Amino acid sequence: MRLLLTLWTLIATLLLGGGGDQDGEDPAPPGLDAEALATSIDALVREHLERTGVPGVLVAVTEGERVVLLEGWGLADLETGAPMDPERTLVRIASLSKTFTASAVAQLEDEGRLDLDADVDGYLQHLRTGLDADEDGEADMPPVTLRHLLSHTSGFINYNSGRVSLSPPAPAGFEDFVARTMPPRLHPPGAATLYTNHGNALAGLVVQDVVGEPFDAHLRARVLEPLGMASTVYYLDPNDRDDPLTQRLATSYVLDEENPERAPKVQRYEHFQTIPASAVHSSAADMARYLMLHAGDGSVDGQRVLSPAAMERMRGRPTRAHTIHPALPEYHYAFAPTTIGGRPARVHGGSVPAYLSRMAVFDEAGVGVFVAQNAFGPNVASKVLDAVAEALPEPAPIPETEAELPLAQASTLEPWLGRYSVLDKHETAAFTRPWALLSREPEAGWVRVEAVGGELRVDGVALRGPLPDGSYRRAASKPERPPIPVVFSVDASGRRWIHLGRRSAQRESWHARRGVQHTSFALALALALLGGLAAHTPARWTALRGLGCRAGTASEPEATPRRAWIWAVLALVVLAGTVGPIAYATWADAGQPIYTHPLRLGTPMWISLWAASPRLAALAALFALARGPVRAANVCVTLGAWMLVALDLYWSTPSPGLPWV
Repeated sequence: MRLLLTLWTLIATLLLGGGGDQDGEDPAPPGLDAEALATSIDALVREHLERTGVPGVLVAVTEGERVVLLEGWGLADLETGAPMDPERTLVRIASLSKTFTASAVAQLEDEGRLDLDADVDGYLQHLRTGLDADEDGEADMPPVTLRHLLSHTSGFINYNSGRVSLSPPAPAGFEDFVARTMPPRLHPPGAATLYTNHGNALAGLVVQDVVGEPFDAHLRARVLEPLGMASTVYYLDPNDRDDPLTQRLATSYVLDEENPERAPKVQRYEHFQTIPASAVHSSAADMARYLMLHAGDGSVDGQRVLSPAAMERMRGRPTRAHTIHPALPEYHYAFAPTTIGGRPARVHGGSVPAYLSRMAVFDEAGVGVFVAQNAFGPNVASKVLDAVAEALPEPAPIPETEAELPLAQASTLEPWLGRYSVLDKHETAAFTRPWALLSREPEAGWVRVEAVGGELRVDGVALRGPLPDGSYRRAASKPERPPIPVVFSVDASGRRWIHLGRRSAQRESWHARRGVQHTSFALALALALLGGLAAHTPARWTALRGLGCRAGTASEPEATPRRAWIWAVLALVVLAGTVGPIAYATWADAGQPIYTHPLRLGTPMWISLWAASPRLAALAALFALARGPVRAANVCVTLGAWMLVALDLYWSTPSPGLPWV
């Protein structure tokens, strides 16, 4: 009887699919090998510290609600010898702050208080982003939405001057800061990707206006406290040494990569006014809990912060919403979709003087990674993320290959042939903009679309496609990476664009070509210089006769020495007002990383007046030319001055700021 029962049990087990869990679920896949991963990351971080001179590194790796790795290496302060403690040491996580803003937006979206595709002007209490409507009541551009702000497709440029200060920002002054400094909107929303800190800050202001309390207080109550992130703060005063959190802040350093034997230079603390986008300070232990939130189901230790529906939206499921084209890896709820080691991930990086940080979420594996170092210099984050990706138990998905697609034919995209100017996230102070545009590296500033033997090429690399959705593919710079999606588009203003991944470039007009602008700028300077030098030379100087100007007649005597001095001074003002501020900026920013330029703190008033002096000189020259004898030197000064004014106006952007209502 027992044998018969055993046989029946065996048959039933086989028929019912035995060998699995009692509830019929598949057994859980094997997790990360914590010991092997710790050994691998420890070796590469130690090598990085020894090779580069970076003082310290923090790493947190989570899987589900399990902390796989929480470690610190090196020193938080070279002078005191304080170690990088993953539980205690605080670092600035910079733009990772943008993901906190997106989390708050997702919460309010769940509650029906926000709609990502609604005009943000409907939520802002005192400011407006919309442009004035025309006579028919239609605005010049479509409205800006939260989706635009969180995906960096709002059309606002990333104007950084004045975003940094040496004194702590006041929470009550956040709205006023946005009103004064919001960069101009130069492109229609949804036309192109241009990373902007102010855009995410504006999304934070929307949250603040909707909930009716300061943004940082709302984030603390709704995100930080429920997650148990007690060491995470937006505001920190480095001069308040009695503050326990300030005492735990790692000192940051700037490395001299050209002379690695030199000791790292201490970087002063600079406050970032774009609070929601830039201001969070945190520890590796706190960030581990934040990783659990985003790599999990929206709850940690039973404390729900984001609903499962919100998590699915943030992950782009079932389909990721887009503003430009579905094939492009656009920012989505502030995260950038990418692949690491062949595995899909959502990432974001951070950089403020002088801290570097990065976080990645591997949604399919439920794994999160946070890496930070307290120095500008070679960054270890990519190596750590690669090591984690290689340790994931699931096999890497087969990357998409462009070899299966046909070569794109130039005849089908002939209107898009030409050169395109890449949108630059590092906008500069107004008076340095001409020089920044003229001196920009060609390979970093432009994209070329050309026909070679009937085939379409982008920067010399053949395009393949099109795919059914109208997009194309271009091979990545590294063979192991998937091909880059390429999309051609026309915005609401009729301007042509090319998008390569998250990089957008605008079709360049003939007058915007570098050669035309170089020639015009040089000619204007040469005319002003020539006129100034000729002001005191004999009026019949043969080199100037060819301009067809009279040197003076009996009824129109030659210019007096006094008048000659006036023209010489006007020429000097034009030249000094054009070259001087640029030379000052070059001297002030020489050798400084992009994020530590002194002019990021704002443009001194005297520099603004100095940079405006050529316009005044141009008006004076035109007035003097109309009232006095016409000499070749006078004409040269006047032409040079007005050419420089025209170029200045051509390069200028609208003034920053948003109107109050």
